[in-house]
Amino acid sequence: MGPSATPAIVAAADAAVTTALPAGPFRTDWESIRQHYRPPAWFNDAKFGIFMHWGLSLPVSLGTVTKVERLGGPGLAFTQDEGGLHVQLGDVAQDGMPFALKISGLRLQ
Repeated sequence: MGPSATPAIVAAADAAVTTALPAGPFRTDWESIRQHYRPPAWFNDAKFGIFMHWGLSLPVSLGTVTKVERLGGPGLAFTQDEGGLHVQLGDVAQDGMPFALKISGLRLQ
């Protein structure tokens, strides 16, 4: 982080500005922005992106995948409240993706 904005720093920064700002009045509409604003060259050339994924991997990140993992398999026992879930939703070993879609709550149309 930089130095605190003391009055001396603000005055020095203000004195360093050599380009005068154009006189107003400025309009607060999109047409005025289109006419007067140009993005800097570095912005147009920048490679920037955001990747987001919201889908079947979400239960893993939320920590709810343990319910799916405990629905059967070698050495895994059901607890009282998890015992009927595979009957309602289907067997993950047999149903595969349809089971995962039911667990996630995803609705495909």
